[in-house]
Amino acid sequence: IGSATSPGVLRLMASAASSGGKKTVVIRSHKNNFVLEVDIFAKYSDVIKKLQQANKLPATLDLSNYAVTAVSTLCDFINDTGRANARITTLVLGDLMELSGILQIGVLRQKIDRFVIESAENSPRFVIHALTILCNSRDLIESQLGQRIVDIAAEDFGRISKISSFNEIPGDVVLRLFDRCDLPVESEYELAEVAVKWLASKPERVQQAYRVLRCIRVTNLTVDQRKQLDALSSSMPQYQSIRPFHCVLAEHAVPRFRPCINQVAQHEFTILLPKTRISLKSKKTPIRSSYVTAKP
Repeated sequence: IGSATSPGVLRLMASAASSGGKKTVVIRSHKNNFVLEVDIFAKYSDVIKKLQQANKLPATLDLSNYAVTAVSTLCDFINDTGRANARITTLVLGDLMELSGILQIGVLRQKIDRFVIESAENSPRFVIHALTILCNSRDLIESQLGQRIVDIAAEDFGRISKISSFNEIPGDVVLRLFDRCDLPVESEYELAEVAVKWLASKPERVQQAYRVLRCIRVTNLTVDQRKQLDALSSSMPQYQSIRPFHCVLAEHAVPRFRPCINQVAQHEFTILLPKTRISLKSKKTPIRSSYVTAKP
């Protein structure tokens, strides 16, 4: 099966089987076994077709790592020669997407893509669910389907960002959203607020603070909004560790903005940049960052 499989995902057991003159293959789940005619299976699966032509088709496909409902949906779709609508649900969506990809079942994948797009267009919560699944594979998130779901998320950003499960979206997808210039937000502060809450929802996300906060167009924030953002950051649990990252925001390229640090006598502060560390001491007030020369 070559590159079509991955270790521990699809285990093929080498032997051959036939029943009533028609070759069959047994699909094994962790609960039930299903029987498919090889000729029908090969019609829809490019992988099975290649194995059949090479006379290397096994008697059994072990799909016990997948949900029984997903395996039965796959088998029903094949047995009904692809005419019936596959019973795609959010519970088995991830497994079906993976199985259709591994077995290279193009018709089923097309039906899954239509289901995902139609569901995303009608449900902000499903958009979040779809993004979480698609982000499990770089090929998926960068596919036409992945790009379309990200576009839908951007178009409906105002609603999906207010759903509690938004904070479960992986960082790769969040960056794809935050870095867009076409988000329908009332102000840059609205985006900054969403970014801070996403970062603060999990302590380990402090490591992604630079990548997330650099998406904020700080020059579009008013002085009052900067103060509100600082107050929001200070009030959120486990968020004090992110404060140093505020000093890498884009406003430091604009002379009229001062670094976002506490102006305390003898205060030592650190500006963290990728592969760069700048440590400064000030006796009175911190100097403007525009006067700082950073060396890697």
